[in-house]
Amino acid sequence: MAGFSKSQYDDSEKATVSWTIDAPTNRVYVDHILGDNADNRFQIWEQDNVPQPTQGDPFEIDVDGGGTANLYLFKLAALNTGDSCYQCLQAASAARECLPDTRCQDKAFDTGSMAISEKAPNQVDDLVDGSDEDLDGRRIELEFTIPLSKGLPITSLVVRREAVGGASDGVIVDYRIGCAADIADNECDLVTPNGDCNDAAADRNLGRTECVRPSSVEIGYVVEKYVEDSATGVKRARGEIFSVLLGSWENVDAKYITPTQEYKFSVLAINDKVDYTPGNPGDCLVGTQTCQAAGLWSDPVTRAPKQATPDKPGIPTASVSDTALTLQWGVPNNNGNTITGYRVTCEDRSTYTRSDWSRTPPPFYLGALPSAPSAPTLELMPATITSGTQSIVIDVSNSATTSGIQLAPGTKYRCRVVPYNNFAVNNVLQGGLTAPAFYSEWSTELATRAKAPEAVSEVETCTAVPQATTDMDGMTLPSVNSPNQQLQYTIAWTPPRPNDDIADSPGLWRYFLTGTGTGVVPSSGAVAASRQTGSGDDMKQEYDFAGLTYNEQYNLCVESAGQGCDSGSSSECLRSNAKRCFTCPLQPFNPGPPEVDLFDLTPGGDGSATSLKIRFKAPTELYGSTVTHYSFSMCEGASCDEFSWANRRRYMCGSNSVKKFSDNRDNCAPADLTTIVKDGDTWFEFSIAKFGTSKTANKNVESGKTYRISVRAEDSTNLRIGFRSDTIAGKTAPVPTLLSEDVTSNARDITVQWDKYTYDGGDSYADEFDVYLCSGATCSSSGSSIASATLRSSSVGGDCASDGGIDDPGTTGCSYTFSGLTPAVPYSVVIVGKVTVAVNGVAGQTSGDSATIDIQTATDKPEQLLAPLLGLRETRSMQISWSDPDVSSRTPEGEWLNGNAFQNYKVEYCECTDDSDCNSNDPCGSTTPLSKTIETESTKTTTVSGLTPAQKYVFRVIANNGQDSEPSEWKLAARADCTEAPDQVTGVANVNAVTTSRAIALTWNKPDTNGVDIERYLVEWTTSAPSGAASQVTTDATESITIEPLIPGYDYSFTVKAYNGVKRDEGDACGTGGGDGYGPKSDPKSVATLDEVPDQPYAPTVPDDGRLTRSVVLKRFSVNGNDNIRNKEVSGYRYCATTTGSGSCPDDTTSWPSVSGITGNTNDGSTFRVSGLDPATDYTFRVVAVNDEGDSSPSDPVDVVRSFSDDTFDDCREQPDTMLAPLLDTSKEQDGRTTSSIWLKWTRPASNGEPVTQYRVSWTVETRAGGVGVPGSETLSAPDEAEVSREIDGLQPGNIYTFTVEASNSVRRGVDAACGSTGSDGWSIPSPTSSQLSTLPIKPVAPGAPTLIASGGTSLTIQWLAPFDNGDDIFEFFVYSEASQITLPGNGQYGAKVQVDGQAPEGMSFEWNPQNLRPVTEYTFRVSAWNDAGESDLSQAAVFATDVYEPEYPLNIEAAARSASSISLGWTPAVNNGLNITKYEICYNELQSTSTPESVCGKSNSGWEVASGTQTIDVYPSAGDPLKASTEYEVSVRACNAYAQPERCPAGDSSEECKSGADGCSNWSPFVTLTTTSSGDLKPPAPVVSLVNKTSAAAFFKWLVQPKDSFPTLGTTAISVFKPTLTNSGTGGVDVLDLITGAAFSEGEEYLLSVTGLSSATNYSLTVSAGNVDGFGEESDVVSFITEASVPEAPDAPAFDRTLPDVKLKLSGAAADNGDPITEYQWQVKTSGQWGNPTDCGSGPNDSKCRDIADASYSYTYQSQSFDFRVRAYNSLGPGEWSEATTVTPTDLRPATPSQVEVTVPSFGSIDIRQRLLAISRHSQRTLATWEGFVKDGLKNIRTKKRRREEPAEDALDIRSV
Repeated sequence: MAGFSKSQYDDSEKATVSWTIDAPTNRVYVDHILGDNADNRFQIWEQDNVPQPTQGDPFEIDVDGGGTANLYLFKLAALNTGDSCYQCLQAASAARECLPDTRCQDKAFDTGSMAISEKAPNQVDDLVDGSDEDLDGRRIELEFTIPLSKGLPITSLVVRREAVGGASDGVIVDYRIGCAADIADNECDLVTPNGDCNDAAADRNLGRTECVRPSSVEIGYVVEKYVEDSATGVKRARGEIFSVLLGSWENVDAKYITPTQEYKFSVLAINDKVDYTPGNPGDCLVGTQTCQAAGLWSDPVTRAPKQATPDKPGIPTASVSDTALTLQWGVPNNNGNTITGYRVTCEDRSTYTRSDWSRTPPPFYLGALPSAPSAPTLELMPATITSGTQSIVIDVSNSATTSGIQLAPGTKYRCRVVPYNNFAVNNVLQGGLTAPAFYSEWSTELATRAKAPEAVSEVETCTAVPQATTDMDGMTLPSVNSPNQQLQYTIAWTPPRPNDDIADSPGLWRYFLTGTGTGVVPSSGAVAASRQTGSGDDMKQEYDFAGLTYNEQYNLCVESAGQGCDSGSSSECLRSNAKRCFTCPLQPFNPGPPEVDLFDLTPGGDGSATSLKIRFKAPTELYGSTVTHYSFSMCEGASCDEFSWANRRRYMCGSNSVKKFSDNRDNCAPADLTTIVKDGDTWFEFSIAKFGTSKTANKNVESGKTYRISVRAEDSTNLRIGFRSDTIAGKTAPVPTLLSEDVTSNARDITVQWDKYTYDGGDSYADEFDVYLCSGATCSSSGSSIASATLRSSSVGGDCASDGGIDDPGTTGCSYTFSGLTPAVPYSVVIVGKVTVAVNGVAGQTSGDSATIDIQTATDKPEQLLAPLLGLRETRSMQISWSDPDVSSRTPEGEWLNGNAFQNYKVEYCECTDDSDCNSNDPCGSTTPLSKTIETESTKTTTVSGLTPAQKYVFRVIANNGQDSEPSEWKLAARADCTEAPDQVTGVANVNAVTTSRAIALTWNKPDTNGVDIERYLVEWTTSAPSGAASQVTTDATESITIEPLIPGYDYSFTVKAYNGVKRDEGDACGTGGGDGYGPKSDPKSVATLDEVPDQPYAPTVPDDGRLTRSVVLKRFSVNGNDNIRNKEVSGYRYCATTTGSGSCPDDTTSWPSVSGITGNTNDGSTFRVSGLDPATDYTFRVVAVNDEGDSSPSDPVDVVRSFSDDTFDDCREQPDTMLAPLLDTSKEQDGRTTSSIWLKWTRPASNGEPVTQYRVSWTVETRAGGVGVPGSETLSAPDEAEVSREIDGLQPGNIYTFTVEASNSVRRGVDAACGSTGSDGWSIPSPTSSQLSTLPIKPVAPGAPTLIASGGTSLTIQWLAPFDNGDDIFEFFVYSEASQITLPGNGQYGAKVQVDGQAPEGMSFEWNPQNLRPVTEYTFRVSAWNDAGESDLSQAAVFATDVYEPEYPLNIEAAARSASSISLGWTPAVNNGLNITKYEICYNELQSTSTPESVCGKSNSGWEVASGTQTIDVYPSAGDPLKASTEYEVSVRACNAYAQPERCPAGDSSEECKSGADGCSNWSPFVTLTTTSSGDLKPPAPVVSLVNKTSAAAFFKWLVQPKDSFPTLGTTAISVFKPTLTNSGTGGVDVLDLITGAAFSEGEEYLLSVTGLSSATNYSLTVSAGNVDGFGEESDVVSFITEASVPEAPDAPAFDRTLPDVKLKLSGAAADNGDPITEYQWQVKTSGQWGNPTDCGSGPNDSKCRDIADASYSYTYQSQSFDFRVRAYNSLGPGEWSEATTVTPTDLRPATPSQVEVTVPSFGSIDIRQRLLAISRHSQRTLATWEGFVKDGLKNIRTKKRRREEPAEDALDIRSV
């Protein structure tokens, strides 16, 4: 091409293309290929040329860096869109494609290729906020164009967010969107990978949600990346539109987007030429130039504040009361839209024992229902939604049964909440109601208050066993000889929910246990169950009722209880108040006790010495048992152990006994025992020669012994051992036996005791006893005794010897004592009893030796020791020795400890004064002797220490073997030569009151003199003071001294010792010497002389520059001298500042302020600044110096002048003080606020030397919409008032203001400035900002009347314009209309709320579209507007009507008639909705399980069109095919009118009005299932009936509905009625009871029928037949029954004989006995209005007693008064009703009127007029009941009522109509 050239410059980045132009406008196309592959990436650039000033000037174009640029020039007229080459280029994907195209001939030029270097990407273009209405304020979608990459792949993007305004103004956050080379590299801040950002890396990284803001919900973002061309399959990365979705649900870090915050966003593209370091903001460089300077950041886009759903609330806190759980939480940010409610969810966190005790309540809404379109349907708890904190009170039910919004008691809950507002978009998860990120954290777990537990559902079992029994040989043995209170009944139940999470432990569950029956003791309080079995859901609990009785009916009950029910508890008892009881079965018991007897007093019962004969009778009570054996138990002695008797029992077998039940028990039945008759009773006899079992088996009965015997009856069949009989005692005939029964002794004596001795059961008695004492264990009457005695009745101890062997001595206590014996020695005793004379012909007898009785004398105290001997003497000790007593003649030899082991010796001693006392028997007098104990027996010498020098002492010795011996004699020790030097001085003390800085006073205690008086004391000391070496002073015998002069402030150590001249020290032997006469030194005593305070300091000075408005600099802090400080430096200084001339310093200088940082004695150059002074005020200053001893005297005063007003350094005036924040003056009208002003008040500040002359009030403004208004200020003159109040006006209504205030006094000197200086403007520092105050808003103007913009048959659309809002934003409209069934808040009227999204400027239109309206109906509409000032006036009313519409579908479709091949239909006419019904269409089908009218019928009919509400259908599926027999068909009908106007509902219109196709027809009605009849018998089969129960007046039946499949002829016709028929078998009367109807009766189900009002003891029969629409089927089999007997019926009223003069009353006939014979009649008379006592009158109507029951006395006594008689009958079941009364009046005493002929009333048909009619009770509910508990549909209670002949039943049949 002529004139064409190309060149590169600017670092080979820009290509320049030049050409010659023929037209003023041309277009250039540049085709740029990256790399060698032409299919890699490409882009067409097009550029319009503009007229050049001179032809031939070059045209320049930038091309992308990197790769090869192939440049093509297409010379076109830019505006000629009809150019064919232009059309080629528009259609081509690459410019080069049009080079060979003939349309571009002579217009296209290939300029060749050129290499382009790599550079940083271009600026991101076309950045816009692409967020649509689906995005809330937490997120933003940014759209932008990927820029030229300049030869290197774009590896990542950075989105920069900058906050605008508010507290976060200017805060920058960067979001990084980048590529990673490896999928494991999961960091968002990675820079470029190695190599290109290929497709896989792009998929993995540009789509990575974690590079933006991962959250628990991870909404992330979306990037439309590398879009694939659908035609070529090539992915393009340059020039494509990207979108990035930023945001997260939770506000957890800086990357969270705050909905109500304004932001600016910009985007940066990065390749390897861009060095980006992550951060907020990140650091970005291109070479050395910042990315901002290089122009790489896109132009920013602003995101205005938006709304969103609320943030997550604070963690709820919970508390509980007796009736409720209170939940409270922090209200979160509402994100620009008021929170309208919360969804509250609670969880049951209890760990109850049973799984079915969990009570997790359903979630519910709090406040207003959410507006989210798909919000779950939950119950609502209305509440006021508050700010700051929100709380809710959730009721706690009194039981585990909850309803509505309730919690269960005693349950541990945790709760959480999620807020919602009216902001809702399509993808905001239903306003947050199900999004986990919006939920608060769970509250802490808290249990609701415990309530009464649930009631026990039922007592499930009751079992009984004997209690306290013993298992003996596999049989049970009763514990007590009575069945009463010997049974234990155990009831079991399933534990109920305790309603107390804390008490969820079987051991803590409590119950009240009660019952009826003998021995049942109700629990005094709530108690635990006796035991439990199983665990978890299978757990059962049991309780034992102990101490109950045999063969009694018990009804035992349990009631659950909770806290406070234990016996003695002071807390409220939480009990269920619902008892559950069980009637327990009767329980048998072990046989009762036999009656036993020993015949008489003959020894052995039969005179035998080796056997005992007993006799016994069978038990009178067997308690349900059978006696199979008898056993006896026997023991020796009058009171032997009864506990083991059962173990000793033996079985009686004929004349022998066997040891145990398992032995050979032949002949052991009761019939095998010997019997006798005594006093008419049969007794068993049995002789016992052997007794005992086990270790004592087969013991022989011995002579002269007493035995105890009892007998038991045993039931071996039921393994029961019976009660033990009374115990009898028997004694065999005696022979001489041991007489002695007891021996006692002490250390020196033995006493033997025995009873009197008898022969032959008392025929003779011993008259002599011989007693023998032996040494050792062997003794006999003929052996070697050491002592003996013969006792007769005349001698001492012979009281139990008989006088002559015949007389009973009358005493049982014989005894003899041996004395003078040795302690701890064994002895033995033998006793012999003798009858020395013949008695009753029996020669004298001797018992022989008794058994030997061994006994040992008791131990005793030791023998007395000899007096001690004296040994070595020292001043404070004495040696003592002794020896044991001489007992060599004792037996055992030398034994002096008398049977007990040696324990110790004890030496006793005391001081004594003169010889007479010391030598007396009691030398110690009232003084308790001192003692020393020696533990070793071999040690018989000791040294007694601690004696007083020169003092006399006496000593004695005592031995101990557990008891002290008698003391030895006293031994005197004289010690006159045992004096010594004084004791150590003690108690050296300083006398503080006397001690000074230069003197110390001491005192001490006088020590013991040790026998010689003290003459003097020696005081010695040491000190560290100068010239203070150790010194000493000798004093007289006085115990005090003052030592001076000493040096102040030093420590001294003192000792003292005493002198008495005795040169013998402690421990020296008496009479010796060698000391110096002084006692020991005292312990050292340290005392210090006192310190002194510093001297007076110099007066301070003030430098010239030391005066400031609020402070003064003091200089020079030094003391006058330091003579008295004694090396203790001044530790600090204090100062006092007072106003000159009026102030004074406190006397207590320790209260003066301290001077910080200055110590030491001399500080002439040091300074200290005293702050906090008042401006323009003169001050006087003083200082004191301080050391450890206190403060010095104050320095001389220094006056500082600061009150001049001449601007010199003495002028210390200052600008006013900073004021407090102004307050709202609520004392003004409307609490200080109007729509245009606010009243403020403040306190005048300190003027600081010049009066305040002006105030300046400044303010900032925040509009209601959240914007920032124009700030302002106002300057006011200052009144001479301490409290100032001013009105700030000119404000805007409804805006929010904050205020500051400052004061001016014209002094140009700042706070604490140098006096005399300038630099301030005279205004104080502004006060703190006031709280936010708002002017009052104004409610809006009333809107105009709404207009109609669209109408339909079921909907209207109205429109209105927003009115002027009067300065406060309108946030919603109320539309008042009956077109809504929603109640508006606050006024209860119907209407709708229309929210304003954003603002509602005047004139903006708003709409409301109510749906589901009634066609052809007028509705009225009025509108109001709301802002924060309230609701505007209502608009004018507008009335609009809905259009005509398609009809409603018809109702009540039914089969009017049926056959096997057709069904006649009927229905209720449809509502026409404004247009007459033109036709009905019928659609039907064979019944299918899933079909609907819409799927079967569609939009067209099935060929059946009728004009009325009836039609017979008889063909299916096509003409000529009749309906099938016994087949179910589903039928639907719809109605049509003239609404069919297709233009109203074009194709595709899915509106409410077009839902049925705009064909003028209604929807199809719901399918109704109808059944053709069968071809055979259509009646249902007979039910199966059975009798359940019967009483005297009622019977209960059940019947089974037989399945229709068992009867093919029934088809599908449903049974809808049952007909019961009752027949009285006695009278033959037949009654058809009321029909029992229902919608349908289920196959296989059982139903209940109760018939009441029957006659007692009467034969009846019942049949039931089932019916359907085709009639009744066969009757069931007959069920016959006889009612139970009952009390008699009332007799007829008695008749009376009119024969004068007596009134003879008679029974008119026998009463019906109702199945039980009558045993008695009674009559009763009533006179004067009172019935008298009943009188028996016999057992039948012919009884003479019942014939005449009155006499003449009645007629004569009551001639002018009526009296009544009545009669009743008795049988074994009780009395019947009284007859009706017969009244006798005076006229009745006249002669009787002749009787008339009886007239018989004919019967009507087969119904006797006297027949008792059977009818259904008018009180019964005529509904159906299943057999399962009578609860499904209610009880069908059919009863008959008996009526007297005289009164027809109200609900009986009318006889006349039969």
